[in-house]
Amino acid sequence: MAKKKIPCIEQPKPTANNGIKLEKFVFDVFQFSESFVVWECKREEEFSPLKNADKVGVSDTPTTAREALLKLHKKYVEDAGGEVSGQVEISPLLSYAGENLRPNLVCDQPTVILE
Repeated sequence: MAKKKIPCIEQPKPTANNGIKLEKFVFDVFQFSESFVVWECKREEEFSPLKNADKVGVSDTPTTAREALLKLHKKYVEDAGGEVSGQVEISPLLSYAGENLRPNLVCDQPTVILE
């Protein structure tokens, strides 16, 4: 349980905590698992949280998640020997982790790689 500022009819923009929110996180169920495994990975390759709406100065937004994906796809193209000076997005039908990309690909403007 978490005490939160919850908008309501009487207080559309509360200034103090006025309610209780029931929250569950994925790690709250670990204790009930018969078998549990931890998978360690590079955050920039596997995880970009999306918890907040787009607002100035706020992280974990749709914009920051998209930027992380575009940065990862740029790395994939460059690792395959290509050049990227614009944004590049790779279809997951073509490549999940940078495999199957053509070498020497040049992306000098916003590009979506489908095949």
